[in-house]
Amino acid sequence: ASKAAVMSKENMIIDMEMAVAQVDDDYEFLKQLIDDFLEDWETRSAAFTTSLSKLESSTDSKASEAALESLRKDAHAVKGSALNLGLNRVSSVAKLLELQAKKCQRWEF
Repeated sequence: ASKAAVMSKENMIIDMEMAVAQVDDDYEFLKQLIDDFLEDWETRSAAFTTSLSKLESSTDSKASEAALESLRKDAHAVKGSALNLGLNRVSSVAKLLELQAKKCQRWEF
């Protein structure tokens, strides 16, 4: 097998074995969950952009706190949804974003 054809679990976009097991081999339900995730992703990715823009431009501490909380909540939601679908890398990045937002919430503006 060529090097490109060999892919470790860490490098897979989706762990289908895990995703299928989560839905008890119900492929139609899995397809619906993936469609729902992608639809939700459009909204959440726009919310990420909005929150980050607010953080970048805000001089108001209350607005910054609200943007961080929104960012944390959206990252948390993506983390869980992605993990349930076997999107381990997406879940890991969302977890990092969630933790950084939480860490920033402890800073004073």
